[in-house]
Amino acid sequence: PRAVPGPGRTTVVTELAVTTVDKRASRLSALVLGGQEWFDMPMGATVRVRAVPSPGDPGEANAAVVGSGAAVRLIAPPAGALAVVGSLRAGLADAVQHPHAVSGRWRWPAGAPELVSGVALGDDHALPADVRKDMRTVSMTHLTAVSGEHVAIVLGLVMSGLGVLPRRWRALVGVLVLAALVVLVRPGGSVLRAAAMGGVLLMGAASGRRSASLPALGAAIIVLLLIDPWQARSFGFALSVVATAGILLGAQPARAALSRRLPRWAAGALAVPLTAQAACAPVLVLIQPQVSTWAVPANVLAAPVVPVATVAGLLAALVAPWWSALASAVVLPAAACCSWLVVVAGFFADLPAA
Repeated sequence: PRAVPGPGRTTVVTELAVTTVDKRASRLSALVLGGQEWFDMPMGATVRVRAVPSPGDPGEANAAVVGSGAAVRLIAPPAGALAVVGSLRAGLADAVQHPHAVSGRWRWPAGAPELVSGVALGDDHALPADVRKDMRTVSMTHLTAVSGEHVAIVLGLVMSGLGVLPRRWRALVGVLVLAALVVLVRPGGSVLRAAAMGGVLLMGAASGRRSASLPALGAAIIVLLLIDPWQARSFGFALSVVATAGILLGAQPARAALSRRLPRWAAGALAVPLTAQAACAPVLVLIQPQVSTWAVPANVLAAPVVPVATVAGLLAALVAPWWSALASAVVLPAAACCSWLVVVAGFFADLPAA
């Protein structure tokens, strides 16, 4: 469940995988636009809903839309992998809110603890509305959409740590870690694209071939659209693809052009967010008809702390169910980094013509 603040009230958006309708089997899905009662339903739970659904719009993945008048009842809690994922997510949220996670009278900026789960696990359902608005204004919402950066950070650490093993064993471990990461962060459009692309690159590594990112991106797009054609209508998938393609094709020329007038380090820092923002602009304007004036400097300042927040958040989530005190210590760097992200987003969102 995800809370979406509106002018009159907050709507909780939930997706249901429907199994039966009036005792008849179903394999369709439904979109719920409900109230606060849905917010307490854990991901993966079995529920019974009594409602009069409306048909979904033509071309949408959801066959039906359920409004706020629905009555929902919990039938069974999550089981299996989803129960484990729910436990890890709850453990991270508890760790970052733990009294030992802050010292003395110091308190993290509003929204920073909730942003830790967003950056590490893509779980931004509890993010305050004002922080969410600031991040959207300066095009920083991609930080809470697990994507290629997360996959690159995790796989890079794992593959580096297994450097002594044969390349096929390293590739096999990489595939297992990749699958576990997808389950942990939930298979959204951007993470599926990143995981498929990472899988193609791991296959190349296992066979001893040189990695080629652009063909890997093309293969990932084709495979995912064949498996799930609805991704073609997903803004998250589209933004992930165009941002990656823009970086692969444009970052080097942009760095070379900028280095003629700027120091090399400044050109390198600006090239990636500049090309990603330019590539995403035609898609972003369809979602929100405005231009983020300060998006590039905001993302330049945000980028250095994202790997630390991601790794520390993931480690804290894995440790939390077994040792909460250690998790509250491990999560400190992630909370500090997310505090910086909140401050950066708020500062640039408040500037003139943001």
